[in-house]
Amino acid sequence: MRNKTYNKKKIFIVFLCAVMISGALIGRLAYLMLLDAEYYQEKAEALHERERDIKAARGEIVDTNGKVLATNRTVCTISVIHNQITDPEAVIAMLSRELEMDEAAVRKRVEKVSSIERIKT
Repeated sequence: MRNKTYNKKKIFIVFLCAVMISGALIGRLAYLMLLDAEYYQEKAEALHERERDIKAARGEIVDTNGKVLATNRTVCTISVIHNQITDPEAVIAMLSRELEMDEAAVRKRVEKVSSIERIKT
């Protein structure tokens, strides 16, 4: 008889510990989702968006008369990383709208099988 009571106490203690640990994990999850959501949203966006400045200017290409054939210029490039696209239709619609490009041209580049595809330069 005493052994059954002892086992019930052990089971109750293990169950109580499991409930407390679960409660702590759920509380932490709620804290992260509700109070720190903006911080983690910014960190996630920073992973997907980046701006790179190339500081060193390249030399100009000139002909024998000194006429400039090719020069430096600032460009902005938008690319897609295919393995990170979960909804291609939404990406195509958004890019064609925001970049004011033909949807067929954007679709061709988004659906092209490559690791990174430049959409617009």
